[in-house]
Amino acid sequence: MSTRKKIKASEQKYLNKTSGSVWGAYFAKTINNIEVRRFLLNYSWYRPRDVVRMMQYLQEFCERDTVRINQEVFDRAIQRYSSGMWNEVSEEMSLRYSPDDMKAIKKILTGISVPFDMKYFNSRMEILAKNYVYVEEFSQKYRTPDVLDSLFDWGIIGNSGERMVFSFLGYKEMDITKPMIIHTPLRNYFEVVGKNG
Repeated sequence: MSTRKKIKASEQKYLNKTSGSVWGAYFAKTINNIEVRRFLLNYSWYRPRDVVRMMQYLQEFCERDTVRINQEVFDRAIQRYSSGMWNEVSEEMSLRYSPDDMKAIKKILTGISVPFDMKYFNSRMEILAKNYVYVEEFSQKYRTPDVLDSLFDWGIIGNSGERMVFSFLGYKEMDITKPMIIHTPLRNYFEVVGKNG
């Protein structure tokens, strides 16, 4: 069932009414200057459960008298949503990586500048390895291209540029020689730094 249909069903059940345009009735037209439906998709892995999770967090941050979900509500919900999405992805990753490996991945990605290239990622890992034993051990166990490919497979990173290349968009491979970015919903969690600002 689509988000629009779920909202209409809830309206009927709880308010005994239905709005003509659910999006117009309950959502601001744009969030971060992006049309609201596009914004919701950008913050997902294109799975219905991601949108449902986002809606649950939005609901938590809505005041009782809030009629429309706007920029302020999204901004308040994003940190919780971002953390929740990382928890879900990291559970899947823990089937392959040890707890210390996961700590290393998190350390490498936290504060990373985007877009980044393989050389920057590798040098970042080397610098952090000098300060953190678990990053040093991780860098000795895994080659950078293999790590990048794994992060792509889980939808954490993808290529940026003329077109976005992510596994959840149906792409089978990422080009590690081209600029890479962290997927939008995880940028808040990793405190990603944009190179242009």
